[in-house]
Amino acid sequence: MPELREIANDKIRENSPFRGEMLSLIAGGEAIAFVGAGLSIPLQYPSWLQLLQILNAAANKSESFNPFNDLGADPLRIAEEIRSMFVKHGRLAEYKSILGNQFSPKPNDNFTETHRRLVRLPFRGFVTSNRH
Repeated sequence: MPELREIANDKIRENSPFRGEMLSLIAGGEAIAFVGAGLSIPLQYPSWLQLLQILNAAANKSESFNPFNDLGADPLRIAEEIRSMFVKHGRLAEYKSILGNQFSPKPNDNFTETHRRLVRLPFRGFVTSNRH
């Protein structure tokens, strides 16, 4: 089995022709950074699972249901089912309020050095999966 360093070096060589183009897009402010959910969790934002659990707990105040059992592990389908429950009971404003509270700005003192470095890069925007 090849060592991890050897695999990494092979990938670096394979991607080398694309590196210049990628750096040019970033420098030109045309690239969007796709970052893992692990970057937002230290900033006290919920993971996908945590957000779904928060929303599900609130939705259950109107009617008991468990979309986690019915829909398996598909977080997008679970999210839509939870949203539908809020709509069904005329509570869409509450749903939006919960989302707003969960993703409102947090205190500046919880940023890591990785966050500081990342936001200094000229990306047009940032996207995160927040799935874990």
